[in-house]
Amino acid sequence: MADTNGWDDDEEVDLLDEVDAALAQIDFKGMAASLAKTAADVAQELGLARRDPSPYIICERDALLRGTGEVAGGLMAGLVALPLLTLGISLVAAGLQGPGIVVIALGASAGWGAKTLVGRGVGRRRMTKLLKAMSDELGDTELITLRELAGRVEVTQDRLRPLVDDAIDRGFIPQGHLGMLQGAETLFLSSRSWDEAHVVRDESCGTEDVLGACDSFVRSVRAVGERIEDVEARALLGQIAARVEGITAYVRAHPQTASRMRRVTSYYLPTTLKLADSFAELESHGTQSVTARTTLGELKGTFKQVGAGLSKLSDELLTEQSWDLAGDMSVMRTMLEQDGLVDDGDALRPRP
Repeated sequence: MADTNGWDDDEEVDLLDEVDAALAQIDFKGMAASLAKTAADVAQELGLARRDPSPYIICERDALLRGTGEVAGGLMAGLVALPLLTLGISLVAAGLQGPGIVVIALGASAGWGAKTLVGRGVGRRRMTKLLKAMSDELGDTELITLRELAGRVEVTQDRLRPLVDDAIDRGFIPQGHLGMLQGAETLFLSSRSWDEAHVVRDESCGTEDVLGACDSFVRSVRAVGERIEDVEARALLGQIAARVEGITAYVRAHPQTASRMRRVTSYYLPTTLKLADSFAELESHGTQSVTARTTLGELKGTFKQVGAGLSKLSDELLTEQSWDLAGDMSVMRTMLEQDGLVDDGDALRPRP
């Protein structure tokens, strides 16, 4: 039967079924989530929404309160210092030199303590507020120019620079570095951003060149060592070769450190090889003369210095790696704290 609009019942039912099917295919939930994400991104860009705190910055929870306490304590110490100084001067004027000097000394100590406490408290409050502002502003940002950061936290760049440098030194930004990037002074908050910005791209000092130079040195210096009869000199050259092998293995595993080997591969290793060859040649001509013995002794002293220098370089590379690991652990602990996954008693504290 047809209705007044020219549709029969079956056609109307079919049409309604098609509409229902079309509506069912629309992912309203996904659309809502997409729109919500878009709105959040826009709000984030416009500064209308808060970012998650930065995992690269450590903010002490009670630092602001401690700073206020130090300022208050300093002011109280100052209130004590003034009467003591006044009393001490009065005693000295009255002829009581001994007691007067003691009281003046006490007043001076209280005054010095007041100045120290106030200065420390003000500095702590300033640092805490800066770190909090940076953490809130930067979120998961890994690098930012000082000029942009100064604008965000509303501090002049000249005033910001020493504060950031102090925060890095005191461990509040565990992986932090200050450096230049494309002509702009930049704060690198993560080791990854620092390494990526400072990868050596000079082909004359590429990783493969460094590794090749080190491997060639090891083979050559050991070959020279086999020509040397002096037991001590041969042992020293063997130690140098072993240290270079260790450093080579480290550079192979950490290519970003190849730049540290520039002077080593371009000067120290070839010069050491030259001196070792000279030692073998001089020794082959006999060591009867005083001059020859003196020269050979000086060469062995140089080999000792080269070995010590390479040992120090190896230690420095390992120390830098431990710093990076410590920074990674600090960032991990910070994120765990911010997510409420670490007990207060286990909270990681920065260096004093």
